[in-house]
Amino acid sequence: MFEHLAALQARVLAADGFAPAACAFVTELAERLGCDRVSLGVRHRDAVELVAVSHGQPGANVANDRELASAMEETLANGVTVCVPDCDGPSRIAAAHSGLVRRFGGSACSIVLMHRGKAVGVICLERRGRNRFERAEIEQLEHLLCLVGPVLHLRWLDEQPLGARIAAAVRVWLALGKQGDGYIKRLGFAAALLLLALAALMPAPSYIGGRARVEGSVQRALVASLEGYLQAVHVRPGDRVTSGQLLVELADRDLRLEQRKLVGQLDQHENAYAHAIARGDRAQAVVHMARAAEAKAQLELVGSRLERVQIVAPFDGMVVAGDLSQSVGAPVELGAPLVTVASEERFRVIVRVDERDIAAIAPAREGSLALSALPWESLSIRVVRVSPIAVVADGENVFEVEAELLGTSGELRPGLQGVAKIEAGKRPLLASWSRRALDWARLTLWSWTGWP
Repeated sequence: MFEHLAALQARVLAADGFAPAACAFVTELAERLGCDRVSLGVRHRDAVELVAVSHGQPGANVANDRELASAMEETLANGVTVCVPDCDGPSRIAAAHSGLVRRFGGSACSIVLMHRGKAVGVICLERRGRNRFERAEIEQLEHLLCLVGPVLHLRWLDEQPLGARIAAAVRVWLALGKQGDGYIKRLGFAAALLLLALAALMPAPSYIGGRARVEGSVQRALVASLEGYLQAVHVRPGDRVTSGQLLVELADRDLRLEQRKLVGQLDQHENAYAHAIARGDRAQAVVHMARAAEAKAQLELVGSRLERVQIVAPFDGMVVAGDLSQSVGAPVELGAPLVTVASEERFRVIVRVDERDIAAIAPAREGSLALSALPWESLSIRVVRVSPIAVVADGENVFEVEAELLGTSGELRPGLQGVAKIEAGKRPLLASWSRRALDWARLTLWSWTGWP
């Protein structure tokens, strides 16, 4: 029997592909052993797929294929060779083989193909008539298949998808681990490798995050229009105001006194002008008329300054800055900010993005916003503008990205802060996680060596 080993292996290795190799092998085996039919089945989990039949292809007779597959699965269940009629061996469960023999007559023998201690397939041999399989013949055939079976399995494995081959290798590796004390370690290591491979290959949406704050789309800072003192403060941050509502009052006592003084001077110059006209003194009339015009202009200036001592709301909104309730009576310089009013009808979001991530941000990109005050609610945003100038915030160089809210929430208020994440395309998870480290390593290498 062993003199045919080289010829059988040569037939298997010379064929172009697994299917021709399997068909050539079972046909050669049938001719050398005088079998009417030799079939090869490959194991898929606990089932058997019939892949080759001598002098033909599986599938020509569906009923026969099912009977053969049942007989092969029966052999896998026994884990050893099954022969019907039994040739003085130990009894096996052979119901499917008995049915196969009763249908066609003769004898049948199925031998398990092993590879690295695992059953990978079954060879089923059939003879018609009274020519039975002898024990010595079966033992020689088992030795032969122990040498040729792994070659067939490797040819079959080469044509499987990459995922199936990796899974098969992992199963073999874990099976070897069961023989020792490191099975749990092997299983954990395999799971870690699988997760690492998924992270390295599976693309996923990438996001750029940063601290964010909500502002009114229209925001107005009200400043002191003249020097003076705070007389009254009617609002505090968080108060809602309406257009024209009085917010802050500056002291107007000095302006009132100056106004009275100018009114008196204007009356004096007008009276002097009238007396000069009555006397016919045209020179004095011109002088007093000019002084009266000057007093009138100064009086109008004081009047306009009096109008500006009252700071009113320019539109409906909310006071977001300027708590002056504890500063009543304090001096105020010209142009000093007093209160800031923001509109509550529309909002914008300002996101501070680290300078290392700003290259991935562009207008029209969308993202989401989670506020500290509303952690259970995620709001959709869209980038409107990316500031071209960096600012320093909390010791970091950041760019301010302006975004608009795509949805509305009745609980939004100007000044709320949170975290925003903006889409930056798709990339593998491992690339996203290691991007900062790779950028740092590339920059460090360039600074040391000048390599690109």
